[in-house]
This record gives sequence, structure tokens and C-alpha cells, in this order.
Amino acid sequence: MGSTWLIITQAGATRRARLAPGQTRVGGGDAEVTVHGVGSDQLHVWDQPLRVVFAGTGAPPFCGGKPVVERLLGPDEWIEWAGIRLDFEREAALEELHSPPAAAPRAAEEEGGQHPIDHRTWRRVQAGLLIDLGAADKKAMKRWQETVVAGSFEVDVASEEIIRSARELDTVLLRDRAGRLMRDFLMEPLTRGLRGAGRAARQRVKGVFAMILSQGLALLVYSLIVLLSMLFLRIKGTSYDGFFDAILGFFGASPGVPGSP
Repeated sequence: MGSTWLIITQAGATRRARLAPGQTRVGGGDAEVTVHGVGSDQLHVWDQPLRVVFAGTGAPPFCGGKPVVERLLGPDEWIEWAGIRLDFEREAALEELHSPPAAAPRAAEEEGGQHPIDHRTWRRVQAGLLIDLGAADKKAMKRWQETVVAGSFEVDVASEEIIRSARELDTVLLRDRAGRLMRDFLMEPLTRGLRGAGRAARQRVKGVFAMILSQGLALLVYSLIVLLSMLFLRIKGTSYDGFFDAILGFFGASPGVPGSP
């Protein structure tokens, strides 16, 4: 597979930088390829296929007279960004000239030992995990929450910014959370159908039992409060004989007299 070169033309000077396989960050901050005059904004560039994503808060770059948020670049397209021209040049490898196109994906799969992973999909999942674990930058989250409400949410741009601005996180913690997420997806079908109905019924029974228990405890507490109040008043000399005699008289019962048969 041939290399992809980035040609940067700025202030009349031109320089070249080789793009790394996969993703290369271009611009300010911690970018692998530094470009002056763009602040901390970055362009995230993928070489196969050639694709750019703008990650920043400043003025976006342009391609063909249109602002670029995320774009697949054709062979003759170039980027204009803050007065800087970015061209891309593919350097074909010798083996590509002799290998049939259909053999390339299979060879890549055999070399890696596993199926190729869609980079955009993984970045979205990674950003979601960072948010779930509380490692995402709060300001970035708030800004993208506002775009969701406004209906202008850009998922790939949001993913890149959240990942780039997130605090450092233990990879073991991230891997464990991903494992729990997979387990939740694996067990989700069991919540449907008969098993799901049975589980829901058990939850309802537990809820009824909990309600009865809480009501019983409340009644017991109120009874103890009343009993303690009556004992306190009796100690102070208050008699309840007349009160209970009136109740017995209301139901037609005669109060018992101590010492009578």
C-alpha cells in the first residue's frame, strides 16, 4: 500500500509531511503535523479512504467553496484553511501495480488476523464510553448537547472532539466498561418474551411486598407514638376510664367493675 503525503503551502512556502496509516491530526495543539495560524483547531485526516474531519471551534476549512465538517476527498480536491492550502498526494507502491484490486482487502485481513474495523464506528463507541465513565470534557459535552437540542448534531465531529479533549483514563477501566456493555447487549433479548414477562411479574411481586412492609412499619411507628403519648399523660395523672366507658356505652356494653363476678 502506497503512502499519502500532505503538501502544505503557507505564506509562499511549501513543505511535505507523510500521513501515518489510519489517522493523522493536522493543525494546532497535540497534532502530529503542526500548522501555524489555526489556534488549537485540528483536521483529522484518514488516508484510506482519504477523508477529513474538522475538530475545533474556529472558522472551518473549505473545499470547493463549501465549508468542511466531514468530507471524503476526491483525487483532485484540496483544502483551504485560514489562508493555507492543503494538497494530498498518493504515492503508489510497486506491489499495487501488479496486484489485482480484489486481492487487497483479503490480504489486509490475513495480515491483521481479524476483520477490518470501521474507524468511525469505533470512535463513536469510544466517545460514548468516555461520556459514560465521566472522563469527557464537561464544556465539550454541554456544547454538543446544545447541538442535539438544536438539531445540528454532527456525530463524528463530536466524537473526535470528545475523545481529544477527554482526560486520561485507564485503558483497563475502559475495556471493562466495554465488556459490561457487551454483556448488557447479550442479555437484552432475555428481557423480552416469556422470560421477560416472568421477570416483570417477579418485580411486581417484590414491589407489592415492599409496599406492604413499608405500610406495616409506618403503622407500627404511629402506634408506638400513640402508646408512648398515653403513658406519658397517665404518668401526669390523666385517666382514660371515662373515655373508654363512653366508647363501651356507645356499643351497648357495660364496663366491668373491679371485684364483681
